[in-house]
Amino acid sequence: MFLFSSFDCAYLLHLDWLQEALAEEQRLAARYVNDIEIAKAQRDFELKKAAFDQEVHTKKAQSDLAYSLQVIPSVLLSLHY
Repeated sequence: MFLFSSFDCAYLLHLDWLQEALAEEQRLAARYVNDIEIAKAQRDFELKKAAFDQEVHTKKAQSDLAYSLQVIPSVLLSLHY
């Protein structure tokens, strides 16, 4: 029968604590990497969305201007007669 000394028990508890601490460190490191990747993806999405929104607003402004340039002269002509 093999019995552990108090030193052996303390050492085994220390190893167990160390393994838990290392596992927690790895878990947090993986979480931070994932959080960074999510933040990058969110940033990329927001940049692409802003560029798309800008393009949509530009096209709408061009369309509104083209409409105004077509309608105003015809309205002015109709008021003239």
